[in-house]
Amino acid sequence: NVLLNNIKIEKLFKKDLCKIKGNSFQLEQVFTNFIINACQAMQDSGVLTLMTGNIPGKSGRVEYVYIVIADTGEGIEKGYLTKIFDPFFTTKRPGAGTGLGLSVSYGIITQHEGEIEVSSEKECGTCFFLYFPVFKK
Repeated sequence: NVLLNNIKIEKLFKKDLCKIKGNSFQLEQVFTNFIINACQAMQDSGVLTLMTGNIPGKSGRVEYVYIVIADTGEGIEKGYLTKIFDPFFTTKRPGAGTGLGLSVSYGIITQHEGEIEVSSEKECGTCFFLYFPVFKK
């Protein structure tokens, strides 16, 4: 576990994670954006959990890799959950955000044939689930 500006970072990474096909620079941008947003939502303290794993399909072979980015921050109001991936939508104060981070991240994830889900409750934190298909040779 690592401490960053009074935010505890828990890393729960699967040892034998399958490979995905993608642009490492774009995916790094996605993960960086989610981590920055999570840290901002927690302000001065909290826990950021980063998790990875494999998801087997019906045949038993791994079909997807998942990444979870969860925070104990302020959460997202239920009415905003359907809007957070819209371009220029932001809940941050004026000048604190452009509203492009999640929109761009969503675009990158879908370009990689991935999917994203979000679960959040006001004052209880937010959890993003990212799913990417396993690279097939």
